[in-house]
Amino acid sequence: MFFKREKEKNGLAIDVPLEPAKRKSSSVDKDHPADWNEAKGSARREIGRTLFFFLLFFLFFMMFLGLFLRLGFVLDLFSFRFGKAVKGTKGNTQRHYQDR
Repeated sequence: MFFKREKEKNGLAIDVPLEPAKRKSSSVDKDHPADWNEAKGSARREIGRTLFFFLLFFLFFMMFLGLFLRLGFVLDLFSFRFGKAVKGTKGNTQRHYQDR
């Protein structure tokens, strides 16, 4: 809600509430005052913002998960060279894939 500052006779300033601006939009609910519609829009924006950041976080999480899975695969490919020195590898890669 907006206020208009007015001065009284004794010199003190007071804030007088103004009427909310009327919006010319089809999405405005005619049964409720304008600040109710503003609150609804604010909630929609908040939900949209939350979903956007959740999806962004999920995307980055999946990217890092894929990176670590790819790293494990690359280490498995080179395990014939490192032998058992790299944790999580199974030794000779060719023999490992022939056993399957």
